[in-house]
Amino acid sequence: MRRLNEEHGGIVLLFGVLLAFLFVAAALVANVGRAFFERRELQNGADAAALAIAFDCARAVANPSLVARCSAAAAAANASGLPNANAKDGTSTISQVLPATLNPASGSVTVNTVSRRPDGDPSVQLALTRSDNADMNEITVKASASARWGPASAASGFPLLLQQCNFMAFGGAARLPAVGPFPPDDAAPAIIINRAQPPCPEPAHPPGSHGWLTPDVPGGCDIFLAVGATPTSTGNTVSCVITHRIDTGAPIGSGAGEQAAELARRLYHKVVFIPIGTPNGSGSGGSYTVTGWGAIYITGYNFGGQYVLNAGTPNCLATSSAGSARCIRGYFVNAEPQSGAVGSGASFGAQVVQLAK
Repeated sequence: MRRLNEEHGGIVLLFGVLLAFLFVAAALVANVGRAFFERRELQNGADAAALAIAFDCARAVANPSLVARCSAAAAAANASGLPNANAKDGTSTISQVLPATLNPASGSVTVNTVSRRPDGDPSVQLALTRSDNADMNEITVKASASARWGPASAASGFPLLLQQCNFMAFGGAARLPAVGPFPPDDAAPAIIINRAQPPCPEPAHPPGSHGWLTPDVPGGCDIFLAVGATPTSTGNTVSCVITHRIDTGAPIGSGAGEQAAELARRLYHKVVFIPIGTPNGSGSGGSYTVTGWGAIYITGYNFGGQYVLNAGTPNCLATSSAGSARCIRGYFVNAEPQSGAVGSGASFGAQVVQLAK
């Protein structure tokens, strides 16, 4: 009987130890989980705020009238609601925006966020803890995110490469904001794409190539290229064979009229990303080295055959040879920034924003 009582006492003791262990384990799981979810919400808010500020600064690069939006104070104010919007309890805040001298030339921004209770206390109450030491009952959760902006290291756009000299000679250095307003169509410069055009020397393009490149997807009219790539020319005719309308998605035929009408829908009075580079070699096998991506607001073009729209008289330029010149007309612009990978090359107007961490 005494042995039975001793065993019973041992079981009670063991049960008590296990119960205490389970209680501590439950508290640990609850606290770790709460901190994890709070950290995730804070990180989402920091990411959103950093991207919002970076887009504002990239827009200020493209449009100097927006430069006031790219300061530490303005950036914090503009993005202040994003951490709360990403917190289920609606109570988190930006603690710091770096650098303190933020401006469009900075190229990057870091946003630090911190947890905050409804009473303003920057801490998270821990579950199942009771201590006279307040620091044992709560923790402060923080998160950080950085975003960059600058010229694209790679982009997708129209498969026609322009020589860098042409870009600089015909307005590339004095780009307009992509939001307009734009000068009249007939005032836009025409850039010849099939021969040298002063002040740019030969070869404006490898003879027989005209800068046309192969689209990524058959039936499309876009190409993705990284800076430094050396794509091969497809010859002197439009390389796009389009299968669907860009506005409705409806299929279109391969007839000349339908193809020409769809190309006009995609280009006329649109801001289009276009690769900029330098030529190598000659003939239809010539290639190019991509040095960056530009953006052009297109007002007209003469690509030959049925692909002619508001090209000017005669054939792009009054001084061009009758019937043989090929050109694209428009205004180089600083495009609305897009998400993408930031490069270290020259900026030709295609700005991108990238979440760094």
